Amino acid sequence: MYSRIISFVAMNATLFNGHFGFRKGLSTYMAVLEMCDKISKAKDRNHFSIGVFFLPISKAFDTVSHDILLKKLEHYGIRDMCLTWVRNYLNDRGQCVHCNGSTSCMLTINCGVPQGSILYRPIVIFSKRE
Repeated sequence: MYSRIISFVAMNATLFNGHFGFRKGLSTYMAVLEMCDKISKAKDRNHFSIGVFFLPISKAFDTVSHDILLKKLEHYGIRDMCLTWVRNYLNDRGQCVHCNGSTSCMLTINCGVPQGSILYRPIVIFSKRE
């Protein structure tokens, strides 16, 4: 499914050129180089540069709304069986905490991306687009 979604995204030019993370042959390091290049060019022209950074990015994966994600996937053309598969994968997920031999009650979660899963990568792509 991951390969199919990535192929679909590539064929339909869903991502903008400035998106570096989670793309084959590109990296966030390249984004930093591009940013440094733009700052250098602005300085050469006596222009100002400003940067806004949101950290830590790792928390972004825990706050992805399932409803918003599914709407974005549909907006970008992921529909029918593929969208149903992602919806079913995310629905009715739960989590609990195990500490010192005790386990909390299982609670249903409606946000967050299951980390370590293959869906982790394409979901990030779509959640960063807008």
